[in-house]
Amino acid sequence: MDELIKKTINKVQKNRDLYEKGKAEFAVRDHLINPILKQLGWDTSDPDFVIPNYRTGENDEPDYTLLKDGQVVTYIEAKKLTPNLIEHIGQLARYCTNQGIEYGILTDGIRWILLKSFEKGKTIHERIIWKIDLEDYKKEDIIAKLNTISYQNFDDLKELTRKLEVKDDIWESIINNPLAIENTIIEIMQKEMHKTDCEFEHSEIKEYVSRKLKGINKLFDVSTEIDKEEDTTFLLKTESSSQKKKAWSFETCIKRLNNQNTLIYKLYHYIKDKKTVSRERLEKFITTECRKSNGEFYSLSGTVNRSIESLEHYKYIIREDWISGKWNQIRILK
Repeated sequence: MDELIKKTINKVQKNRDLYEKGKAEFAVRDHLINPILKQLGWDTSDPDFVIPNYRTGENDEPDYTLLKDGQVVTYIEAKKLTPNLIEHIGQLARYCTNQGIEYGILTDGIRWILLKSFEKGKTIHERIIWKIDLEDYKKEDIIAKLNTISYQNFDDLKELTRKLEVKDDIWESIINNPLAIENTIIEIMQKEMHKTDCEFEHSEIKEYVSRKLKGINKLFDVSTEIDKEEDTTFLLKTESSSQKKKAWSFETCIKRLNNQNTLIYKLYHYIKDKKTVSRERLEKFITTECRKSNGEFYSLSGTVNRSIESLEHYKYIIREDWISGKWNQIRILK
């Protein structure tokens, strides 16, 4: 699966227009979706596994009907490559609920969404079990989630997705509590140090552990290393389209865009190179650049949010996939 994902990303990067424009859905299905389904054990050439475009109602015709032991287990709705895939989730939910199918899958070959089609008291967006984007490539996470919908594992889908959720929740609770991590390591070090012929003060151990942990970038947000002054805040804020901050003047924006040492220059060219960038991927890019510059980008360039506001205001980019006041993707316009 690892190699297939890399090939899929490479196809899209070389032929993005083929998968985005016109009747691109057919190319998406043949080139991107079918190979992944086959890798997951769903033989797209065998009607015992997959039936394409099977009409289930007067107006319902899922792109894929997946079967196991002669029973329909899920529907897949395929779309051409689009940053707004989530907008089609209602169509998938209708197919599933009309036929009493518990789970549905929405995909454009790069983005995959697993939906629980009905659950009392939950909105359609709250029923999304997981979302993945192959271009935001985290090999282990993506493969683990795709494997939950494999032919072999589909009978255990509920249990497998619950396990993924529990592990993610526990991991996040640990990572988001660095003090607890620090105290645990201090306790372990104290226990080991008692076995040596050296004596250490608690404050010595605490200072040593704190210093070491600050160097582990994977566990600690850059905000622990950079002064949180208002004009150097780099975290992407959750804000609705009606809460946008004022953009720089056009002259200021152009001046900054022509300066390779500014953050807005780096942001624009990163987004332009990728064409579409998810919020998570952009946050990682910003974090990396901030570490490289020890925060200097932010005193030169102002806030990340204002840079993004300016790029959008002057039609360089557009923020998309808004959910609960939070944009989840940026697309280049020029």
